[in-house]
Amino acid sequence: MMGRRHRYFPLILIIMVVLCPAMSQAAKPEAVSIQLKWHHSFQFAGYYAAIEKGFYAEEGLHVRLVERKINGKHYIQSVVDGDCQYGTADTGLLLSHTQGAPVVWLTQIFQHSPLILLTLSKSRIFSPYELTGKTVAYDLENAGNASIQMLLNQTIGTDKQQFNTVQINYDLNRLVNGEIDATSAYLSDQPFALKQLGHDVNIIDPRNYGIDFYGDNLFTSHDELINHPQRVDKMIRATLKGWNYALDHPQEIIELILAKYNTRQLPREHLRYEAKVTDRMIMRELVPLGSIDPRRIDSILHAYVQLGHLADSHMLQNLFYGLSPAKINLTSDEQQWLLEHPRISLVMGDSMEPIVIKQPNGSVVGIIPDFLNYLGDMIGQKLYLTTQEDLKSTHQRVHKENQYGIAVTLDSPERRRAFLFTEPYYQTPLIVFVQKDQIENISSKEDLKGKKVAIVRGHPSTEHYLQNMEGVSIVYTDSAEEQLRQLQYGEVDAIVGYTNYHYLIEKNLYTNLIPAFSTEKQFPIYMGVKPQYAPLVGILNKAIATLSSQKRSKIISHWLKHHKHPQQVQNNLPLSDEEQHYLSGFKSIRVCAQIDSMPYELVDDSGNYYGIVADYMDLFTSQLQLPVDVVATRNDLDSLSALSQNRCDLIAAHSLEGNEQSHYLGTKPYFDSPRVFAVHSSSPPVNDFNALASGRIGVVAHSAEASLLGQIYPQINLITVGSIRQGLQLVANHELDAFVGVLGSISYSIQQLALSSVKIGGAIPSNDRLVILVSEDQAPLLPILNKAIDRLTPQDRKQIISRWISVTYDNGLDYRTLAKAGGAVLMIVGFLLYRQYLIRRSNLTLMAAHRELEEKNQELNRLSMTDKLTGLLNRHAIEPIIDNEIGRHKRANNPVSLLIVDLDYFKKINDNFGHAAGDKVLKEVSTALIAVTRSSDSLARWGGEEFLLVAGDTRILKATALAEKIRQTIAGLQIDDIPVTASIGVAEFNTDETFHQWYERCDKALYQAKDSGRNCVKVAQMSRSEISAPMSINNVLQLSWSDKFCCGHETIDEQHMGLFALGNELIEAFLMRQDKRLVDDKLEELYKNTCDHFSFEEQLLEEVHYPNVVEHRQEHRHMEEKLVSLIEIYQQNRADYSELLHYISIDLISGHLLCTDNDYFAYLVNDTVRVTRS
Repeated sequence: MMGRRHRYFPLILIIMVVLCPAMSQAAKPEAVSIQLKWHHSFQFAGYYAAIEKGFYAEEGLHVRLVERKINGKHYIQSVVDGDCQYGTADTGLLLSHTQGAPVVWLTQIFQHSPLILLTLSKSRIFSPYELTGKTVAYDLENAGNASIQMLLNQTIGTDKQQFNTVQINYDLNRLVNGEIDATSAYLSDQPFALKQLGHDVNIIDPRNYGIDFYGDNLFTSHDELINHPQRVDKMIRATLKGWNYALDHPQEIIELILAKYNTRQLPREHLRYEAKVTDRMIMRELVPLGSIDPRRIDSILHAYVQLGHLADSHMLQNLFYGLSPAKINLTSDEQQWLLEHPRISLVMGDSMEPIVIKQPNGSVVGIIPDFLNYLGDMIGQKLYLTTQEDLKSTHQRVHKENQYGIAVTLDSPERRRAFLFTEPYYQTPLIVFVQKDQIENISSKEDLKGKKVAIVRGHPSTEHYLQNMEGVSIVYTDSAEEQLRQLQYGEVDAIVGYTNYHYLIEKNLYTNLIPAFSTEKQFPIYMGVKPQYAPLVGILNKAIATLSSQKRSKIISHWLKHHKHPQQVQNNLPLSDEEQHYLSGFKSIRVCAQIDSMPYELVDDSGNYYGIVADYMDLFTSQLQLPVDVVATRNDLDSLSALSQNRCDLIAAHSLEGNEQSHYLGTKPYFDSPRVFAVHSSSPPVNDFNALASGRIGVVAHSAEASLLGQIYPQINLITVGSIRQGLQLVANHELDAFVGVLGSISYSIQQLALSSVKIGGAIPSNDRLVILVSEDQAPLLPILNKAIDRLTPQDRKQIISRWISVTYDNGLDYRTLAKAGGAVLMIVGFLLYRQYLIRRSNLTLMAAHRELEEKNQELNRLSMTDKLTGLLNRHAIEPIIDNEIGRHKRANNPVSLLIVDLDYFKKINDNFGHAAGDKVLKEVSTALIAVTRSSDSLARWGGEEFLLVAGDTRILKATALAEKIRQTIAGLQIDDIPVTASIGVAEFNTDETFHQWYERCDKALYQAKDSGRNCVKVAQMSRSEISAPMSINNVLQLSWSDKFCCGHETIDEQHMGLFALGNELIEAFLMRQDKRLVDDKLEELYKNTCDHFSFEEQLLEEVHYPNVVEHRQEHRHMEEKLVSLIEIYQQNRADYSELLHYISIDLISGHLLCTDNDYFAYLVNDTVRVTRS
């Protein structure tokens, strides 16, 4: 046995010697280079990871990275000239493209640009507004700095005389030495470098002013894409893998940079800081890595137009590789998979015209390409199709690396073993064709006995159809063309084929051939996906689920020109001769459908028709054997106008109640849904709509509801809006008291807009019954449509709702599972909600009259007590509330605090954006304030841009935390790109003072906030009498620890509690005039414990990779310095300890320990789940 093995060894050796050179040649990696836009740093971590972890090598690539030369060729030009095949750039790539550079934007890495303006803290330049008359350095020659230009234009203005600009030379000494006042920088780089040199800095981030550009991307040249399309896909895949790895293993990549890429000699701490900022700029946890949002690109283009860099802002479609937003809901994993597989190619044979038609230039058209174009449009990514001459070569080609599967396959066990099947997207009957003179002899399957029948080899469906038929002589051909030729020349008696044979018969002028009969069974057509690309099946199934019968018919009829076969008449409506004759005059049915009335109707930009009504129309018109041409309209009035002008034959969805039309005819109702009203979530239960009828009620203009409510409630105050979404937004903003519409539409819109502040309040006594409307001229169409409606079954209705739910509400669930779970979910939910409202109304009927009267009185009172613009209490209304709170304090010692909120630079908002914009800001801020205040708070517009908040039962610590929450909320508002911040003063009421004195102290704190750079909170110092008065400690100030302040980390919580206790001891020591040596000892202990706590905390935050650890450390150093300074001042003048006491209790303990430290609690992960303080 061993001898026999040895006998073959020389032969194996010879084979290996012969094959090894060829194998080596085939395995040789392709060499490419990437031009970096800057020097080596963590900014390019993903590329280092892709090289060192072998991701590029796995794709057969050998990648070299090229650092930028500051005074050399521009990094984009290096790629254009072919010095490098790929490069990293920013949004400046847009302008390079418009200037003729043949570049292609492949994938996006940084979702936000780290580009900022940097000033020194000692300059006291905290915002761009303080740059007036100053010198700013940035790259004047690089359009990638457009975000800095936009920031300056929007704040200081476009007048260049307002400030000086100089070309940046990347020398930070110019800023340190005072040659310039501000410089552009990268958030991930220069702030740390300056801090290491001992300089505190201020960061002015364009994002805080509504200017949010993309950061780094990966791009290539047109030549590279055209000549090496597969290499482009490999580069994208490997690069995204590299970035995912780098972000998951930052410390490993930092060590790699230090060992191999550290040309700038950056210290380890610098790279750690850069890694944390980079992670924040990429935002992988919120946006799939590689994503590009066309809307953001569009806003960036508009910015370039404003700056004069572009003439117009049209989308640059040929710049982006595969950029197209998905029209279906994909999970983040599915989106990521598509980003990593940008070129999905399927294969099929090219001998099946018009299933697929190969053009002379190599492109393909036909039924399957049209289906793939539609499905690609749904998933937001082009599906490529490769054709082969025959079935054998198709199966050989599909197993090549760059093919994802087959585009067309029938069901068979063999193919099920080789591929993962999608849901069917097309189906066809088998059709038997004969010569005209044989039509009387062959009209059924039984007539094929004794006949010679041709089928195409390798088609399981036709083979199975003739299987076990006695007396049938089967002739196999290699193509449909050969089949038809044999039948034309009488070599066979019949052939078995598909619907596409009509096209081939016309094309070849085989006028003697006709269809004899077709099978009742429809054979489904699937796509087969290779198992290694399994996620593609779920993605395609979601797209296939959106294919309506109308869309399928439209694609097929375009190529087959409405060829009918005998079996089709079996599914037709039972029509009279007159009705059939009337329908014969239609080539298609023109249907008026509204462009945005989901979940009932939607017509997209491509003319595709979706929704519940669209599916009903598919069902009706398929029975008429007529295709649908959609006429898009804006609203009911627009639809009626189109019908009257004969631009459409019917209106698909017309509401019967409240919208009667004397000149039009309506069918029987085919859909029924309750009408409901939506109110704000804070509204009390409403048992009868009459209670709201005197308020501000919104409806869509020209809708059935607008007409109906006017009839039922003649005195109603109706406010018309442009859309359901607009109406619900107005309810959320308290600008409408209720909005009336159909249950399905309102529920859908609340979900889509995520309006947690809006709820369905109840139903009105009217249902929305939908009919199809035709004009009197089309009266014969009415009984035909009614016959189609009569044939609706409960199963039909269930399937329509199920299909709509699966498309609209998918969140990564399998469509088939969802459909099986129950298609009538929407109707069940609607019924239950409606039933609930009826029960509630029945139970509360006895309270209706009293509630209506009470609410009317409240409404009259509200109108006299509220600010007209914002809807908040006015100055007159809050004054008695203040008097009441002061009275409660004096009677029962209940604490109460005052907050004055003043919008920063509001005059500039009015001057720069107009008074309408200023009014909008005030309303948006008011809505935000309502959302964050508590039930015990009273909020009023005090005047102009100033708001007053009275916080009952609230001591200074809680009031300060509330003020900080308000400040952050306002700073986070996005209002038409207008930067909005607020300064806030806080003061707790003292028993011996008047309201005027209380307000004056709070107002002084507000102005301290403004003097400190604005966008901050300051707490009023205690008055002299408050400090020196012989009162109990609890009446002045006490630091009360609560378990809700715990973060779950044992050491941190112990240190916080210790500092709280020490703070209280110092308060007592000050107020009780204890011995100065005892006070000094406690101050020394406080300082030491504070420094120890800060040191431990910083080490811990480094370990948990807290992204803001650098800023947190900077705040610690500042607080330590401030504490030492105030202690020294106190020890020099023992009589005045107010500022020191204020700093310890308010700034250190309340502000830092309670507010600032809370930001990192979520990063302290324990073995058990923690609830962090809100």
